[in-house]
Amino acid sequence: TYEQELQIHVHPPRVPQAEARPWPIEVVATSRAYETQVASAPASVSIQPYQDVVAKLVPDRSAGRLKARFTLTVRNRANAPTEVALSAEDTDGELEFRFAQPSVTVEAGRGIEAPFTVLPPKQIWLGRPKDRSIRVIAAPVGVDQPPPQLPGTYRQRSWLPWWLAVVAPVAAAIVAAIILLAP
Repeated sequence: TYEQELQIHVHPPRVPQAEARPWPIEVVATSRAYETQVASAPASVSIQPYQDVVAKLVPDRSAGRLKARFTLTVRNRANAPTEVALSAEDTDGELEFRFAQPSVTVEAGRGIEAPFTVLPPKQIWLGRPKDRSIRVIAAPVGVDQPPPQLPGTYRQRSWLPWWLAVVAPVAAAIVAAIILLAP
């Protein structure tokens, strides 16, 4: 005949296995005096979705004359599928970025690889390689807080080495001098 009111607090873990959905549970009251189950009631715990997306740029440095390839690895550590918008930019605003998919959906607890290509505005025919800083962003759709930007470097190589501009005129002058001074 003894009654008591109690509260049950459930704290599900923040892991992908705790799916975002209602989970049926049963609350059971056991008597300490009689060491037997005296009452039970069905209940439900509703786990709400959260977002936890991490990304990694591989390689963080790539080189090429006409283009460079990078791979963005996106991992969803949350408990529900998340749509992620992919974008990139460079400090000068000159490069073109081509993603295989500009937006990807990542299942809970899974990761995907999103390859993309960086294209320069024009080719470097003669000169030194030019390093261009890029920033890649993997932003979950519907989140107000901006995600961290992933830094990378695209090294645009020239077709001909810089020292050829010095060596070619000197070599031409030597050949011309030999031809003019030869008997």
